[in-house]
Amino acid sequence: MHLAGPKKIGVCELRKKGYEQAMKDFNLENEIKSIKGGMHEKDGISNIEKLIIEGCIPEAVFAVNDPVAIGAFKRLKEAEIKIPDQVGIIGFSNNPITEMIDPPLTTVDQPAFDMGKRAAELLIDQIEGNPISCSSKTLTLDTELIIRNSA
Repeated sequence: MHLAGPKKIGVCELRKKGYEQAMKDFNLENEIKSIKGGMHEKDGISNIEKLIIEGCIPEAVFAVNDPVAIGAFKRLKEAEIKIPDQVGIIGFSNNPITEMIDPPLTTVDQPAFDMGKRAAELLIDQIEGNPISCSSKTLTLDTELIIRNSA
């Protein structure tokens, strides 16, 4: 199950597409399920609450970001659903809190410092009057899966 972010945020759509592609790559296209939500802990709580009410607890959850994953984590633990034995959870961003919860959250590390540095470099180039393209620019930075005990 993918706990997706708002459709209007491009990075949320890209993460959802990445989830869907990974499921297809492992011949699990019939298992693709997602819930549209927000980007906060409360969104993870409410989405898992809906699943509990419907009796549709997934085997695994991939959240759009760590706050949503932590909200899902919290609600599952309140319902006495064992992580990772009954439900595995993976977040995205490698928020420092992910190491402090029990069990520690598996997450995708995004290079936030490098993202900010590259954005600042592009802005400085514009301020200094260096030639820029009128089209948008896409920079891709490497991520890393940080495997911990929640998945």
